Amino acid sequence: MSLRREAARTMGFRSMKGGVAMSDGNKSSGDAEGYGDLRVFFAGQRTMLAWVRTGVALMGFGFVVAKFGMFMREMAVVREVETTQRGVMSLWAGTALLVIGVAVNLVAAARYARFAREFKANTPPRATGIGPELWLAGVLSALGIAMAVYLALVQ
Repeated sequence: MSLRREAARTMGFRSMKGGVAMSDGNKSSGDAEGYGDLRVFFAGQRTMLAWVRTGVALMGFGFVVAKFGMFMREMAVVREVETTQRGVMSLWAGTALLVIGVAVNLVAAARYARFAREFKANTPPRATGIGPELWLAGVLSALGIAMAVYLALVQ
């Protein structure tokens, strides 16, 4: 049994038409209503994994930014330089990036769960809009501007 057929059988698909697993034997991949096409399911998985990758990158970058302030304080102590900066901005910016990364992963998981439910029920996917994407872009832009202003004002 081929890998595609085994995957289709495991996921509960009933037929294969033209090498494409279909959830309903009467629909072909050329039909407008061929929602059971495994390629659509795998595209949904790839999209979710891309968002998870983005969230993990944000969390990692947030951790680095938060720890950078601590590193700079330690360097000042080693060099015996008096500093008035406490690195509070890097802690808050890093924490914000970390929290945004967690939120991105939660939204990705929720959207994928809904997509998988709709796919299994063989219903057309609902339009989700671009709200979370615009929110993420706006928050990251505001955070970037705040960090740029902070860096410009602190000597």
